[in-house]
Amino acid sequence: MASPAIMFLVSMKPVSFLMSQGMHMIKPFLPGYASDTTSKNFASRFMITTLISDPEAFERFSLLMENREMVEMLIVNLEKYEDERGKKLRKEKSP
Repeated sequence: MASPAIMFLVSMKPVSFLMSQGMHMIKPFLPGYASDTTSKNFASRFMITTLISDPEAFERFSLLMENREMVEMLIVNLEKYEDERGKKLRKEKSP
């Protein structure tokens, strides 16, 4: 799943600041922030992910997306992790 995540981040890097501002704008309407049961039922009915239903995770991600350098750092770390995981899998498969 690292490859789709990297592709998403690379494609969103030019507009990451606008995306983060949009995230801040819709924050009051999300199930984790809202206190009414209607939005919480909506979230459970449509299986909205942890990022949307957890206010702290949503806030951290929106702050991360504000800075393009942080997005690039996230991409580099994902690539490193994927390379290390690939090396480990190849090592386990080799006799």
